[in-house]
Amino acid sequence: MAARVAIMHNLQFYEHPAEPMADCLAVLANEFDHAQLGDELLREIAAKTFNAQDKKGPRLIDHLMGMNSYVRAKALQVLSKLCEFKVKFLKQHLQITMAAVSAFSDKYSTVRKGAASLLIKLVVTYP
Repeated sequence: MAARVAIMHNLQFYEHPAEPMADCLAVLANEFDHAQLGDELLREIAAKTFNAQDKKGPRLIDHLMGMNSYVRAKALQVLSKLCEFKVKFLKQHLQITMAAVSAFSDKYSTVRKGAASLLIKLVVTYP
């Protein structure tokens, strides 16, 4: 009980411990055959509602409007990698496509190259 509460507290109030805690739960389940804590945490996280207006950090597409060309190019690269996942982002597909098309007017070639790469991935992976 105390471990579950401590993990949930850390996941809610700190940004970075999610991956190490997931690794810890995986070790607990795989090596020590104790998956109950992980199952309970997954049920508790699934029951939570998350605020869509969370302002902790900018969304991926918001980075395409940034001042730094490196950030814009990286955001396009991240969106390209997201297209490779089995889970498709159908609700955001049009928004991502429009952002990629608008990035063709950027004055930096790295951003335009990233936009071309993203559009290719969007076309190839569209269901």
